[in-house]
Amino acid sequence: MRPKQLLLLFSMSCIALSQGSSSGLSTLKLPTTTFILSTGDAFVADAGINSVRSLYINPANIGSSINHNILFCHTQWIQNTGIDHLTAMLPSKYGNFALSINNSSVNDIQLHGNQPGPAIGTFNAQSTLFQLTYALKINEYFIIGLAPKYIYEKIFIDDATGYAFDAGVLYTTKIKELQLGLSITNLGKLSAFRTEKVNLPSQFRIGGTYDFNIEKITCRFASALSYEFNNSKKYFGTGLEAIYNNLLFMRFGIKTGYYLQNYSLGIGLRYNIFTLDYSYLPFRLQAGNVHSFSFEFTL
Repeated sequence: MRPKQLLLLFSMSCIALSQGSSSGLSTLKLPTTTFILSTGDAFVADAGINSVRSLYINPANIGSSINHNILFCHTQWIQNTGIDHLTAMLPSKYGNFALSINNSSVNDIQLHGNQPGPAIGTFNAQSTLFQLTYALKINEYFIIGLAPKYIYEKIFIDDATGYAFDAGVLYTTKIKELQLGLSITNLGKLSAFRTEKVNLPSQFRIGGTYDFNIEKITCRFASALSYEFNNSKKYFGTGLEAIYNNLLFMRFGIKTGYYLQNYSLGIGLRYNIFTLDYSYLPFRLQAGNVHSFSFEFTL
């Protein structure tokens, strides 16, 4: 099999079939939204009107929003991997709710027999999750969030189902420009592929965000440390968002601990109730480039 095909299969967790009890369903680790992709997975603390964009990092992020939001994202990952995401958020006096659907797929994966030679066919791999997020503002400083999710994955003729949940806390310090957050994501269980046990890629994140102004430009700097339980790996990310007059957004992110990923870029435009975002992530070793687009309504 060609090297690029191996990278593709790794990114979509097809190797889970042969890894026994190692971490599977790697699509849960891929950046879900355009904003997350462009800012290095760093905004564990992201309170504000557009916080629906980062609920997959910390479900508590949506707790302070007073707006209705609908967010759609499409990400073209390396090779034939596509990720589609839809979230609708509803604030209420009992807390804020969000319903999300996320679908990742790889099409036309080559199928080879036992003997060397050309492919005898192709097959697809798909993973889908449904998530309900709830966040409650306890007081002017603390927000808590919880997000149960249902997971379905199919590779060729084998499939698996499971459940998981995310939990998080967002703390606005007495220095109001500084926010701190922590979260645990993807705690749960997935049924076996045939007889092979697959563990979810559960992660712990802790980080902070600091806001400051330079004339008409609002800058938001974030950093976060994440730890993956199954493989005991640590990752560090930093992200910067610069907002001009609440109309133009420029974003930059850096991640460490990833072999093929380093930096990412993003840009966004807001007009009235509409926000359009784009992000770009180049991979090392000519593995390909990632492009992501999102469209958001804020009412």
